[in-house]
Amino acid sequence: MHDNLKVFALNSSKIFGEKVASSIGIKLTKHEEKLFSDGEAFCASLENVRGKDVFVIQSLYSDDKETINSKLIKLLIFIGSLKDASAERITIVLPYMCYGRQDRKIRPRNPISTKYIAKVIESVGTSRILTIDCHNPTSIQSCYSICTDLLEANVLFVEHFKKYLDEFKGDLVIMSPDVGGLSRARKFRNMMENKFNKKIDLACVDKIHNDEFIQANDVMGDVRGKRVIIIDDMISSGLTIHQCVEIAISKKAIDVMVITAA
Repeated sequence: MHDNLKVFALNSSKIFGEKVASSIGIKLTKHEEKLFSDGEAFCASLENVRGKDVFVIQSLYSDDKETINSKLIKLLIFIGSLKDASAERITIVLPYMCYGRQDRKIRPRNPISTKYIAKVIESVGTSRILTIDCHNPTSIQSCYSICTDLLEANVLFVEHFKKYLDEFKGDLVIMSPDVGGLSRARKFRNMMENKFNKKIDLACVDKIHNDEFIQANDVMGDVRGKRVIIIDDMISSGLTIHQCVEIAISKKAIDVMVITAA
């Protein structure tokens, strides 16, 4: 059944990759990954991939051991090596996709980094991308000419919050941290309403955001005496979410929870 399938996970995503492989009854395909003395990356398969359907798992986020850019370079080198080794199809699985927020030019001379990274990923031989809760699905689909499967964790979040809805008899509010996230919050609110047949309100934080500061000014919507669930697509410093929680509490919300995909 899995004879034509090869699943790799680069070292920084190995634990997650092992869980994925175990869930489908296989082991990760072996590979070699190292740095030369001058810091250059080396990544290569230790098994034959000719004619195989290959999946490569690599979550592109910075941690205390490795930066986003380092992980990205390793992934690109590895994909290129698989293509040169005659893999039939190469799908990269990105639980977190980097450079997703720089998806449009908001000021003259600003980079559209999402587009540039897309061109590089495609150029080394990637056949397909699978990612979860990307920052802007529309921009991802327009930047890539290859197939992009954009999964969402909303279904899992809805099931997770069922126990809270069962216990809490008061009103519930789904809140977006800014106007740009309203469509995401509204979609999640609708899923919650359809699942539990319960009226759920929608709110949004009035936020000023530029290069110098982030300031949450007010809440558009009523959160007084209600349980609030803030939904966002990514957290970098945590400042935005911290301010959103504070302002919801200042408006007399009785409980605040936060969900995010990244």
